[in-house]
This record gives sequence, C-alpha cells and structure tokens, in this order.
Amino acid sequence: MTKEKEEKKKKTKTRSKKRLILEIIITILLGIAAYLLGTVIAKNIMESKQPEENKTDIDFNFTNIETIDSIDIDTLIQNYNQLLNENNLSSYQISIDELTANDYGMEFQENDLKYSFQLENDQVNITMLDYKEKNDLTEQLSKLLIKANNPDLDDESINLLYEKTFETENTTQEETYGLSEYFQYGGLEVSLKTYLNQEYLYQIRIGRLTTINE
Repeated sequence: MTKEKEEKKKKTKTRSKKRLILEIIITILLGIAAYLLGTVIAKNIMESKQPEENKTDIDFNFTNIETIDSIDIDTLIQNYNQLLNENNLSSYQISIDELTANDYGMEFQENDLKYSFQLENDQVNITMLDYKEKNDLTEQLSKLLIKANNPDLDDESINLLYEKTFETENTTQEETYGLSEYFQYGGLEVSLKTYLNQEYLYQIRIGRLTTINE
C-alpha cells in the first residue's frame, strides 16, 4: 500500500469517527428535546383533564346573563327558614307574621339583624341583610340567604360569590357608604354595601335577575 493510500485511509477513519461523535451528540440532544417536549405536553394534558370540582373560580358572565324564575316573599322565607333549621340556626328564622311594611316592600328585624325585601307585584326583586359586624355567623347567614334565592347553586359557587363581594369592598365610595363590585351568577346579582357611622355597617344585597326585571 502506497503512502498516499495510507494517508487517505487515515483521513477516512478520522472523518468517520468525527461523524460518529457528531451523530451521538445529535442523538443525545434530540433525546433531551423529546423528553422536555413530552413533559410539557403531559403537563398540559393533565391540567386539561383536571376535574371541574377542583377549579377555584367560576365564570361571572356579564354578556349572556342568566335569569331565574320569580319567587314570592313567602316562598323565599320558607326556603331560608328551612336552610336555617338544617344548619342548626332555627333561632334566626324569620317570622312571616312579624314582617312590617316599608317604602319598597317588607322588612324583619331581630337579633341585631335586619332583613329587607324589595318587592314588585308581590315578587321579590332584591333581598338585603343588614348586620353590625362581620363574623362567622353573619357570613353563614348571608350564604344561606343566597342559597334560599337559588337552591340549585352549589356551596363552592356561593362561597365564591360571597368572597368576591368582600374582596372588592368599597370599590365605589360615596360620602356615607361604599359599594363592592356586582357579581352575577345563576340568575342572581350579589353585592356588598358598607355604611359609615350607622347602626348597621354591612349590607349583603342579593338581586334576582328575572324576566320581569328585564
């Protein structure tokens, strides 16, 4: 074998080794890229399959507003009293016979609480609960009052409606009171009104979005 052929053979072997090393490096890089891509895809699939009950938010839709059937005051109070009884709060039940008239409907006052019902043709438009202090009791009563207005709402939705009103407390401020944002869901519109220097400092407001109101 001539010297020229030997050198050519050595060069060919060197190129083959370099090519082999390059192919190994490329294979390793492609493997790493495939692993990272697979991890991202798997994570997205798992998140997309997350059960609805594990989600911590609901869609407050202000474009296609849901409506709810009208309800008379007697039925609403019966719903509320039943919920109170089921939650061992029967001492806070509203006596229908003790309702008194006011400028816009009916009201009931007892146990440092004041319930007001804005009526239209004997149907409830807005339910209001006024109280002096925010605590566990008034929170529970407020949530039960929301459920009394729409028994089909689950606890998670009711909790979120209540929490959102306090998160946005005093978004709008006037001279003697403040207003939270309004949250519409399940045919209801929930908001919070806070008063300055009045006997009752808080008022949870539950509006009913019915075809009559529209």
